[in-house]
Amino acid sequence: MTSRRGYAGTRARLTADLKAVGVHIVASGGTLIDIVGYEDGRSHLAKGAAVTVAVDTPYVLRYATSKVRIATYSATAASMTALAAVLAGRTAAPGTSPVAVAGLPRTACAARS
Repeated sequence: MTSRRGYAGTRARLTADLKAVGVHIVASGGTLIDIVGYEDGRSHLAKGAAVTVAVDTPYVLRYATSKVRIATYSATAASMTALAAVLAGRTAAPGTSPVAVAGLPRTACAARS
């Protein structure tokens, strides 16, 4: 998992929540999850990330090349618990985005364009 310095707590919460739902976490060589947020831009995105998570504003997701791009709209404990459940396949993410993000559908789980 990667994140900018300001998201260390969010990364730790998500890691704990992923472990709680049975996801095996490895120090290196696993599936790369990139956590980004409000002040991040294209240059902050991790190359090769399988999943990009925008924890507050979703607009940076338009630049992400990950097959899976998720906007949680917050970095709260509840958001990380829900995100872990989605990533582990325990629940669906049926929501729609309240804002338009260039190049992305507003509905969840839609195919990439």
